[in-house]
Amino acid sequence: RVLETMDDVQIVFGRLQQAMVITFDTETTGVDALSASLVGFSLAGDVREGLYVSFVNGHWTPVQIDEIKKQLGALLANHSCVVMHNAKFDLHVLKTAGIALPRHVQDTMLMADLLRSDEDQKVGLKSLSVRVLSEPMQDFKEVAAGFKNFSEVPLEQAAKYATHDVVQTYKLYEIFVRELARFPSLQRVYEQVELPLMRILFAMESTGITLDPAQLKQVRFDVVHAMTTIDEKIRGFLFSVGYEG
Repeated sequence: RVLETMDDVQIVFGRLQQAMVITFDTETTGVDALSASLVGFSLAGDVREGLYVSFVNGHWTPVQIDEIKKQLGALLANHSCVVMHNAKFDLHVLKTAGIALPRHVQDTMLMADLLRSDEDQKVGLKSLSVRVLSEPMQDFKEVAAGFKNFSEVPLEQAAKYATHDVVQTYKLYEIFVRELARFPSLQRVYEQVELPLMRILFAMESTGITLDPAQLKQVRFDVVHAMTTIDEKIRGFLFSVGYEG
């Protein structure tokens, strides 16, 4: 379902405030979270109905877009359980768009990573939908084929793709929550390590890290010197035992 009026947005957001869980996803112009622009977003609540808002179809005025972003930020920031798949990416997109960030985030990708029985099992949403739900999903390349980026995809096609993402994320979350509850040690790792670490990485990527070029140069010198010393010792030992290879 595409939300096309401010009344629709307000009614749906009001309903989602009462939902126990909401799933959220962004659609963007690219895959680089730090440079991609927000094209639209999708949401799903307890009834698992996918809802989509597009910012690029020319339907909204700039004032309306600002108001939707404000209301979305309030919804996400104040909700007790906002579920995303690869949340760090969406957090970057939200921050770049000037939208308030959710405080209580769950991440089905992190859950899947902890629960997988084989390290070769993929944890992308499309792969999980097939493996866990036995429900194939349309690949992004199929949707975006022939277009410069997602902003050019026709609204109906974009909405179908985007809303399917949040509905499948909701289904996976219900399963993964029950699975983690069966393994308290994994649940502790998820809650006390994985989620806080995701937030730390998000902050580091957002802010950047300070590098001291002089110190890096010194470290490089020290490493090269240490490697040269080790090499000389190895060569000396080999010579002493008569090795001529």
